[in-house]
Amino acid sequence: DIKSHDELDTDFIIDATGAPKDIDNNPDYERLSNIAVNSAMVAQIPWEHPDFTYTLAHAEYYGWIFGIPLQNRLSLGYMYNKDISNKDDVEENFEEYITMQGHKVPEKLNHINFNSYKRVDNWPDDRTAYVGNSSYFLEPLEATAIQFTTDIIERTIMMWATNTYGETIAKGRETCNEWYHQWLQEAQAIIGCHYAADCIK
Repeated sequence: DIKSHDELDTDFIIDATGAPKDIDNNPDYERLSNIAVNSAMVAQIPWEHPDFTYTLAHAEYYGWIFGIPLQNRLSLGYMYNKDISNKDDVEENFEEYITMQGHKVPEKLNHINFNSYKRVDNWPDDRTAYVGNSSYFLEPLEATAIQFTTDIIERTIMMWATNTYGETIAKGRETCNEWYHQWLQEAQAIIGCHYAADCIK
């Protein structure tokens, strides 16, 4: 059970160990305050075969509902902000939606709370880079994670292998960290525009 990178005898580390346990008391991370949602209710609805083959997105009073068609079930989720909306009100609205779509409300709804965050430095030293949830988390269904992760890995390899971003790895780290924060700022702006557009409707 490795607890520190210092225990690893290796030249380079790409850390994909997952979300930090305590963001508020971890100086390596900071919360992102301008993501509109921080909670979800999820319902698993059995079916014999998919009734549709696309991802459903439906604006609702307290947030929005997603639907993911799987072979043996429909995964429905209600995204909302627990600091603004009452959980019981959201659950009532969600159950009404499920019923209106012709489905039986399941006995159990899963309730998930999450934090939006990023690293202060995604490349904190010359041999370490972070990817996936150990790097950042924005909003679970805007599909930002895959492309950003591949971009981080690509930049990391280029920096380590060829010093593409400067004469030294240290200079490359500075360039990569600037890009990292700029990318996240732009991603947050796009997500905010999506929610604003839904509100205007």
